[in-house]
Amino acid sequence: MARPRKAEAREDTRGELIEAAWRLFSTAGYDATPVEAIIDAVGLSKGAFYYYFNGKEDVLDAVVGRMVDEMALEIEGIPRMSDLSPMEKINRFMESISSWKLAHLDILSEAVKVIYRDENAIIRYKMNRKALREFTPVLAEIIRQGIEEGVFEAGEPEDTAELILLLSNAMAERQASDLVRREEDSESAQRILHRAQLYLGTMEKILGAPASSIYPLYDKRIEELEQALKSGKVKENGA
Repeated sequence: MARPRKAEAREDTRGELIEAAWRLFSTAGYDATPVEAIIDAVGLSKGAFYYYFNGKEDVLDAVVGRMVDEMALEIEGIPRMSDLSPMEKINRFMESISSWKLAHLDILSEAVKVIYRDENAIIRYKMNRKALREFTPVLAEIIRQGIEEGVFEAGEPEDTAELILLLSNAMAERQASDLVRREEDSESAQRILHRAQLYLGTMEKILGAPASSIYPLYDKRIEELEQALKSGKVKENGA
């Protein structure tokens, strides 16, 4: 049954506001973007804006939700790629998320500046819970295939996937502080990469996978990632 046109129009308008906020937060920055700028970018009245959102933090919450949705779209089809082995699927999963983050480093940097403030703990909690809901089934399906084929030595696939993602969420807070300081602190990019290596090594232990088998950060890739983190820009292929 088709949705009523009014419902479609409301969703389209809300989506336009989210897109405008995403664009403005990426270019001007969250703190430098007043609600009026978002309203003007879409051509709505202030009353129309507050019909959809309670304020700027509410818009940020929606932008972060859209970011998680986009990353979920990047990974959702990986378990069904019959030409890939379970290890290749794990690596595709990791690379897809990493490439998306690097390709959208401007908005990601601006978002983490705000969502990791103490007063925005609820946005952070909602983001992490949404990521768990979206990513856990995909990762669990890959892990299940790996266990069945004897590639991984892990426990129950859903629990294992959730543990890996919870560990990622816990590490994200430390990574966020270095991400926002990367332009002033020459060592921040190296710390980000070092933690990424530790995380991947821990993930291999959880899965019972060989060392350096999951998304190995070769010298060339490390150089590319360092450059991306320092400049905030990446090549079109997502580095």
